[in-house]
Amino acid sequence: MSLTKKLLLAAAGLLVVVLIGVTWLVLSFDPNRYKGVAIDWVREHKQRTLSLEGPIRLSVFPRLAVRLDQVALSEFQKAEPFVKLESASLSIQLMPLLHQQLVVHEIHASGLNLHYKRDAEGHSNIDDLLQPSAKPAEPKAAAQPLNFDVSGITLENLQARIDDDQGHLHGDITLENLTTGRLSPDVLTPIRIAALAKLSEPAASAHVQATLKLQLDPGSPATEQAALRPFKLDVQDLDLKLDAATGAIALQDTHLGLGRLQLEPAHQKISLDKLLVQLRGQLTDAQGSHPMSVELNWPELAVNGKSLQGSPLSGNFSLQGPAAVQGRIESGAPTGSFDALDIPGFKLVLGGGTGPTRLQGTIQTHIKVQPPTSQVQLAALSIDAQVQDPNLKPLTVQAKGDVAASPQTTRWALAGQLNGQAFDLDGQISMSKGAPPRLVAKAQFGELDLDALLPPRAPAPPPAASAADIPVNLAGLRAINADVSLKAASLKYKPFVIRDLLAQAKLEGGHLVLAPLSLKAWDGGLDAQVVADAAQQLVAVKTKATGINIQGALKDVANLDLVEGKGHVQADVSTHGATVNAMKAALNGTAAVQLRDGALHGINLARSLREFKAKLTLQKDAIQEAQKTEKTDFSELSASFQILDGVANNRDLDMKSPFLRLAGSGFVNLPQSSLDYTARTTVTSVAKGQDGMDPALQGLTVPVRLSGPFSAMAWKIQWSDISMGSANAGAALKQALDNSGAAAKLKAPLAAAAASLPSETQVKQQLEQQARDQVQNKLKGLFK
Repeated sequence: MSLTKKLLLAAAGLLVVVLIGVTWLVLSFDPNRYKGVAIDWVREHKQRTLSLEGPIRLSVFPRLAVRLDQVALSEFQKAEPFVKLESASLSIQLMPLLHQQLVVHEIHASGLNLHYKRDAEGHSNIDDLLQPSAKPAEPKAAAQPLNFDVSGITLENLQARIDDDQGHLHGDITLENLTTGRLSPDVLTPIRIAALAKLSEPAASAHVQATLKLQLDPGSPATEQAALRPFKLDVQDLDLKLDAATGAIALQDTHLGLGRLQLEPAHQKISLDKLLVQLRGQLTDAQGSHPMSVELNWPELAVNGKSLQGSPLSGNFSLQGPAAVQGRIESGAPTGSFDALDIPGFKLVLGGGTGPTRLQGTIQTHIKVQPPTSQVQLAALSIDAQVQDPNLKPLTVQAKGDVAASPQTTRWALAGQLNGQAFDLDGQISMSKGAPPRLVAKAQFGELDLDALLPPRAPAPPPAASAADIPVNLAGLRAINADVSLKAASLKYKPFVIRDLLAQAKLEGGHLVLAPLSLKAWDGGLDAQVVADAAQQLVAVKTKATGINIQGALKDVANLDLVEGKGHVQADVSTHGATVNAMKAALNGTAAVQLRDGALHGINLARSLREFKAKLTLQKDAIQEAQKTEKTDFSELSASFQILDGVANNRDLDMKSPFLRLAGSGFVNLPQSSLDYTARTTVTSVAKGQDGMDPALQGLTVPVRLSGPFSAMAWKIQWSDISMGSANAGAALKQALDNSGAAAKLKAPLAAAAASLPSETQVKQQLEQQARDQVQNKLKGLFK
């Protein structure tokens, strides 16, 4: 036997021995003996508890396969379970791995339960699993593309519980089943999927079923980490059905159809064919459920780098019920590129209404979309709308401008007419993470006639006998930060006529400052500043009116006709509280009024005091009944108020007229809705003529007290406090009775009735009492 044959026989024998040894090793190898090693490694390096309750099945022929059952992993440094798995299996062919090919025969998993947590600060229960190894990895050469070939994937009943405080997402997501055909480059694979979601925050639920054909091509990645990244995507015959509910909207039999979608981001290619979206469902409100539908059709879109072409977009929508609306959308053929999409001639036509109210309108614009930056612009925007309502005057809105939006900011600039009245609006609203939205806006009007837009104001209802306290909550001021302004050359809303209105408001962190606030009205001007603070529940107002017609202001604001004249009114007050009554009780500040060349309406004080003299002299035929048109002229009137804890005190009322002087003091209690005020009228000079005063009344002072709740005020003439400020006034009663001959005229009838009237003194007292009663009736009219 030659040496060669001997060596071959020896090699063959050795190979047989090796094969027998390997076979014995594989058949005798029990991976379950190494469970403890795996459990200890996870405990030491990951500080989690690994549980392997089921057997581990391992085989190497005809392919490498492994199967696990009843596997669990705990939370980091806790016994609480993080994930549980009923079963999973994987089989891989060994020989293709030697040629940079991954050939997987089967991937199967079922019964997965996972609980994901993230707190408000962003710390999650998988952070430790995502941390890189402490030992830096040695640099590796660029990875070669790994060709993969998977015969099929089957996933069943995979459930994930999500509690994400930072993302405000809580609920359960279940992958009911996912089955695929062969997954390999250049192979079109059928896929079927069914998933279910039930969320508590936001409150929503959804059930998705979809079938499609998918082709993935990983291309030639530059790094190992990108080895399986899909650089090419081809989706065909997508048929997606969705049932979902969130808030008041419930979708049923919603359908998304797609003939084909091809995506190659590296080459800036997109191809879209036969996109059809059909939404059907119900909108539920207090009056019931109302059918709704939306349909969108885009037959074709093709993008190749700088070239974009496609077919026009079309669609329609409708909502039935009390608030019915319907409309349609259409556009021209899109143009642009991969980075910029232009949709010219976009048109939205809508109509509808609620009850007798009808709305019709058309919106036209040129839509520009920049996908890389997620920016959308509505260029050359045109709005034309009409509103018809039996209770309103017909409204016509026409506006043109531009609107631009990005994930962070929305800007607008619009100019137009509202029932022929010009307006100009521009501004922006910005969004930033962790902060309230910020609004910056300006509105400018020429002539704003609200009477041409709104129905007449209904009369105010009478106040309730015992109205409940009304809460005041300024927390809404924290919802947004703003800097806004309003200008109007004129503003009309009967009975108000305002000119040169300017208002600017700044709101920051719940603190509102309305300043300046200026306008012209009632032949004068008004400047004011208003401050409100949500943290302190505080409101402060500082205002000054200059040269205003007080009669017109009182008529317009309070429908009162008490006084006329021109002058100044100013106030500086502040308050705080959680209810209206609490704010009344905490009101503090000052107020003052100064008027010139005016009159008190309702009574002629000079006439009333002459009637007082006539009553004493029994000259009744000279008395004239007071008229509503009568008034008491004054040259000056002033008063100031000190307000403390809702009580306004006045001690310096001063009114001057040619013959009289009026002074007074008292307080107004706002928390108790009551007042207590005493006014004193003094005759200061006399003159001849119709409005002149009798010299006998000079120096006479008559006090009148007004007190009680606002709803039932009472007048009281305080006779015991009448002041005779001069010799003439002090002798007025005596002269009226003795010198006028009134007593003499009564002597004859008194003598005939001497038995019933024992003395002349008693007769004078009776006459004096009658005169006082007449004075009381007249002076009451002074302060009505």
